[in-house]
Amino acid sequence: MRNRVKEFLDKTPDPVTGKDKTSAYRFWKLTGLARDTAYKLYNNPDYVPGGEVLDAVCRFYKQQPGEFLVWSPDDETAAS
Repeated sequence: MRNRVKEFLDKTPDPVTGKDKTSAYRFWKLTGLARDTAYKLYNNPDYVPGGEVLDAVCRFYKQQPGEFLVWSPDDETAAS
């Protein structure tokens, strides 16, 4: 499982400045998440948030969780 928060924000205009994408800073401020959590979601696609965090992100952006999370099978060579 991986988060796609940065991917989502890179295609979402900043609602305050109107810039082409939303920064980690703006994501933090708008969602009201803890600063470390917001930046970890933005910078680390391997970080999978808990239910409350995911709910806060979905609630603010009015999107389904699938917009922010994706599952992919493990690398088959790692299983060998």
